[in-house]
Amino acid sequence: MTAQPPDGTNGPHVFVEDLENPQLSDDDLHHLQRALRLRPGDPITICDGAYAWRTALFESSPAITGDIVRVLPPSPRLTIGFVVPKGDRPSWIVQKLTELGI
Repeated sequence: MTAQPPDGTNGPHVFVEDLENPQLSDDDLHHLQRALRLRPGDPITICDGAYAWRTALFESSPAITGDIVRVLPPSPRLTIGFVVPKGDRPSWIVQKLTELGI
């Protein structure tokens, strides 16, 4: 499934090693319980850091509530600037930019 990344409406976002069997680190547990004051059963989103995420409920071992959603990585945004060169160099610049896929 491909969709938009989480927007924060499903609770805090936490990184885990494995989306199939998520385990929260002690630091994450402490932050979610003490700083954010989450209670067991509150919604969170978990992510593996590789453009995949899913919804879950906060527990020491999160209870999964949604399917894994894969998000396509963003394509880089490039801006090219150059001075108008002499001779046949403009065609060379166009050729090289085309080779780069711009």
